[in-house]
Order: sequence, then structure tokens, then C-alpha cells
Amino acid sequence: FPIVLVDLAYPEQGRSQVVFDNYRAGVEITEMLIKNGHQKIAFMQKNYGKTELMVKSTLDRFQGYADTLAINGLEHNPSDVWLIGNTPTLAKMAPCLMSKEDIAAGIGPILKKWKDQTDRPTALLALEDTCAVHAIRIAQEMGIDVPKDLMIVGFDNLPIARSFLPDFPTTSPDFARAEEIATELAIKYTREKMSPSLVFVHNLPVPIKLSHTE
Repeated sequence: FPIVLVDLAYPEQGRSQVVFDNYRAGVEITEMLIKNGHQKIAFMQKNYGKTELMVKSTLDRFQGYADTLAINGLEHNPSDVWLIGNTPTLAKMAPCLMSKEDIAAGIGPILKKWKDQTDRPTALLALEDTCAVHAIRIAQEMGIDVPKDLMIVGFDNLPIARSFLPDFPTTSPDFARAEEIATELAIKYTREKMSPSLVFVHNLPVPIKLSHTE
């Protein structure tokens, strides 16, 4: 029975997949921050309890971020990983299902400590745009100037962020094209009676948007 997976897929599942190059997205958005003078960059991470439970897109972005810091000779400390949320139930695995209160409970105490640090991150990679929006609001409520004191970037170019101010960089995955490719592949399996064991992997690029108005 042919099944085509879209976006959240793992090689171990042994199915055809249409996924995004989140590793490259992590590299490019970190490179962009470094070029803009940021030498200490934090990474927001959902508390999944165990690393192996982390959503693959987040894990790939993190690896791209960490590798880019290393290539540029920048230090990465465990304290630069900002954990948010309690260990989740399966119903709350997705970052976009987290409320502002969930995010505030995690990032509020971190930002409070951040304000007292001298050698502190000047940029933060949020999990995605919803988390970036909530993090910016929380930071502003604490008197932190975003983006002057702390640049916060998102991922996925979600509707919630498109009219949000201050504007912030994000990525722009083409979800519609991913769905088209997956549908075309499913039809191909059916029409050509291909074996479900024949696996195709489409890895789509994830362009960087410096602002939502681009």
C-alpha cells in the first residue's frame, strides 16, 4: 500500500517522502546572523524529555546551527539552548500547539537571567514563527528592545507573523509545492503499479526571508 509522507518524515520509516532541507535552513539563518555581527546565538528548543523524541525538522535545524557556529570558530554552550515547555504529551508535540503561557513559563525565567548577564546571546533562533511572536511579546513586556538588544528569528513564514511588528527574519518553505509533489508521486505509484518498497525522497530548499514583506 503506497504511502507518501510530507514534511515530518524519517528515513527509518521506509516510505517515500517530500521533506524540507531544514539542516541547510539552520546553516543559512545562522550565517545571516553572524554576518550581521552576532557572535553569541541562542537556540530555542522544545523540551521533548529525550533528544530522540525531538521533531526531525528541529533536530536538523539545530545541527545546522551548531555546525555553522563551529565552522566560524564561535563557542556554543549548553546554556545557549533555551528549553521551553514541560515534557509534552503526544497531543502537544508540535511547537505551534504551545500557547503564549506555555512559552512564557519557559522563556520568561531565561530572559530574566539573560538581562543580568554581561556575555549574553544577542540573537535567538525560535522554534518557528508562532514561538517567535510570543517570545518577542514576552521580551517586550520585560523591557527588552527587540531587535536592538535581542534579535529573534522564526521559521516557516506562518500567517500569525505576516502582519506582526517588529518584523523578523524567517524561512519560506513551499508547503503547497510539497503537497503537489506528494500527490503526483501517489498518483504515479497507482498508475504505474509501482511497489511500495520503491522509495523516493524529495528534499526541497527552504529560502530565507529577511522580512515578511519580501
